[in-house]
Amino acid sequence: MAVSLKDVANLAGVSATTVSHVMNRTRYVKPETVERVHQALEELGYVNNSAARLLRAGRSFTVGVMVNGYANSFFLEILEGIESVLETENYSMIIGNAEGSTAQESRIQRAVREFASWQVDGVIVFGQSYRENRLLFQKLSCPVVCIETFGGEQADHVMIDGRKACSEAVKAMLASGGKAVGCIGGTPSADTSAERIEGYKTALMAAGIEPRENWIADGGSTLEGGYTAACRLLEREKIDSLLVCNNLMTLGCVKALSEKGKIAGKDIRLVGYDDDGWRAVFHPGVSSIRPPLKKMGTEAARCLVGRMQDPSLPIRKIMLSSQLILRGSEGLQNY
Repeated sequence: MAVSLKDVANLAGVSATTVSHVMNRTRYVKPETVERVHQALEELGYVNNSAARLLRAGRSFTVGVMVNGYANSFFLEILEGIESVLETENYSMIIGNAEGSTAQESRIQRAVREFASWQVDGVIVFGQSYRENRLLFQKLSCPVVCIETFGGEQADHVMIDGRKACSEAVKAMLASGGKAVGCIGGTPSADTSAERIEGYKTALMAAGIEPRENWIADGGSTLEGGYTAACRLLEREKIDSLLVCNNLMTLGCVKALSEKGKIAGKDIRLVGYDDDGWRAVFHPGVSSIRPPLKKMGTEAARCLVGRMQDPSLPIRKIMLSSQLILRGSEGLQNY
């Protein structure tokens, strides 16, 4: 037999209304009372009926989060940041995948349909998904916050200053004697790719070096693309330095260097984007641009919660800065 709120209230020695306030965090309740209610919930094995809650409140207390594939660890810290905020606000999170497609409909269409079936109260979108499918998201009739793409005047967005970050990375390689700096960019249509390449070019021009288009290769934001682009640049262009604009492509680049018997920091200068733990394993470690991933998630979630509470708020445009982590691969070392 299902456990009711009344059962929990009787065991905790409080009213069912108090139990509801504790569970939904809708009113202040004394800490000792909260503790008694939680003990009663655990002892009785109470399971919250989300469907009933939705019918009573007219809200789902659920947020949809759209990512671009599951292979990229880049999203994990962002999701952690989002979840940390939503949890305190008593919201659940469901994840959709915008990467790839089927013969009948794109994954993003299926994910949006799933969001609609859950009657999500808001959506957080990563990357180009919003810009390319704005009308699809508008059909959900709920607030949308974008991460790493511009929401225009319709949606709040959280961005990293990729132009500045990549410019600083190129300056570090030039300062160590680099002259011919190559760049492996991500998906050409992405706002972030354009910004990072613009930062790369700006640093070269500031140093009096004319950027060459044949020094720039499209890595498609994948490991395989980074590997292929690195091989092409290393074979056809006489570059002495390399900026790689995302984490998967950086890993592909390191693979290409290894196969060619080259060591980053000894034979070629290298700075990657994002900062996975594997970069410190090498000698020297792989220098990287470290974006504040968790903060991106928390800022986006806070922005969405604020928008859900007050739709009349002005559109927010949040710009965050990255940190350049120098481990030795950005300058040629003496061995």
